[in-house]
Amino acid sequence: MNDLAYYVGLLGNTSRVEAFRKGIEATVRPGDRVLDLGTGVGTYAFFAARAGAGHVWGVEMGRIAGVATRLARANGLEDRVTVVRGRVPGVELPADLDVLIFEDFPVGFMDGRVWDLLSDVYGQLPDGIRTVPRAGRLVVAPVWAEDGWRKGLPPSSGTPAAQGLHWEPLRELARNGPRRVVLLPEHLLGPGVPGALVPLHPLPQPADLRVEGRWVAPEASRVHGLALWFELEVGEGVWLSNEPSPAPEPWGQLFLTLDPPLDVPAGEAVEAAVWREGTQPGRSDWVVWEVRCAGETRGGHEFGGEPLELSDLGLPEGLGE
Repeated sequence: MNDLAYYVGLLGNTSRVEAFRKGIEATVRPGDRVLDLGTGVGTYAFFAARAGAGHVWGVEMGRIAGVATRLARANGLEDRVTVVRGRVPGVELPADLDVLIFEDFPVGFMDGRVWDLLSDVYGQLPDGIRTVPRAGRLVVAPVWAEDGWRKGLPPSSGTPAAQGLHWEPLRELARNGPRRVVLLPEHLLGPGVPGALVPLHPLPQPADLRVEGRWVAPEASRVHGLALWFELEVGEGVWLSNEPSPAPEPWGQLFLTLDPPLDVPAGEAVEAAVWREGTQPGRSDWVVWEVRCAGETRGGHEFGGEPLELSDLGLPEGLGE
């Protein structure tokens, strides 16, 4: 898919675009200096200008930046919208900004890429910056998905599909790798439980992103994994979510595998926790999850899904042996 087709496709998600339009209108004040980070074709920069911003800078890399410039001209906004071609870090950001717009969140809300990007940007912004979205939180729920669970893992040794080969090392990697999926409400064994609502400025820390849930099974069932999604408070009273829905939107959800699945007796409580860990203080790199029921525990760690050897980590010779 080329860049243009990707951005045209995003415009088709009207609920997402409309939520950000309302959030921008609720946040931008007359005369504000606004930064739209990853402006794409300029949609949110144009909303900010129409909401009364004194000037908007949209940062975008590659040829799509030229498309945003042409659209600013076509909409009569070229005097208040400047498209900056480049990426952060690498471009000099305007001073004395009032509002930051950022939409490019991963399926799990925060990760190392977003942490690095926002950490660099926030280092150049004033303390009182307003953000769109203004806050976010993670939501977790147990999942029954027999077909989806099997598709995400290589065959077990000894089964016909294994073709006489041992796949356990690959299975170990796969069970620790969060997968982007599109789930339906009927895949959930209980309602989503939200974590704490975390402001987007200052930068959320891994401890802020921990989410825990507890569900009681009315009948015997099986948990194949956890669904993880997020809710954004785009503006005051304006919300956007990538929750499981019959009308999927571009984000989807994260599926956190339990291998083997966890059997749940009727009337027993299922308890789950999801948190993040990082390579350095404050950085949100890896998703970690744990599920407990009737004395059994299952879980995973995203770092365990990385196909790395000790030599790939650049450790001194002999360390770790």
